[in-house]
Amino acid sequence: MKNRLISLLLCAAVLLCLSGCKQEEPQKTGLLTGDELAFYLDQIGKPSEEVMESLSLTEEQIVEKSDQETGWLVSETREIEGEPFTQKLLFESPNSPQILYGYQYTLAPDPLYDEEKMKELTIAIALKATELYGDPITYPNGSNRLFHEDGTPKREKKIAFIKTWDIREVWEISENEALVLRASLSDEWQYIWLDYRIKNGLHLEYLENMKNIE
Repeated sequence: MKNRLISLLLCAAVLLCLSGCKQEEPQKTGLLTGDELAFYLDQIGKPSEEVMESLSLTEEQIVEKSDQETGWLVSETREIEGEPFTQKLLFESPNSPQILYGYQYTLAPDPLYDEEKMKELTIAIALKATELYGDPITYPNGSNRLFHEDGTPKREKKIAFIKTWDIREVWEISENEALVLRASLSDEWQYIWLDYRIKNGLHLEYLENMKNIE
């Protein structure tokens, strides 16, 4: 009887352990790094059916297909710097097979945030990207760069006749992919876009040549 009781207690302990092991993993947050970044980059170039299977996505989790079905909005958001960014899969063509070329994370607050809050958020994301991926490889001296040539962030107010604060920076994250940050702020709208995507179409050949010369 005693041995049977001990066996039952051991079985209960094992079941509790297994139950604990099956707890749902916490939601991934922040910019893509490490194994997660490698996994997501590995999906680029695959057709939509394989991507859906690899990411364990169901049709119900695709809440919107836009731009001739080349952008698929996923129901779950991703927290970046404490803010909920929507997630979109980017495909090269609406024709079958659709080939994945990147991921887009977007923040478009409604109602609009305080302008300085959005600028601070953009700067924080850019500095984190620089910490993770190295210095930006954006064209130098561009008017819509976030950073001055000395590396300090731009904080100028909107120019009256332009009416917007537009930012664009690019980081190299692999041999074939880059991260593109774009931010656009005005009195009518606010957006921050983060595109993890292939380099094709970004016209980075000039920058690669400059790096080789240096």
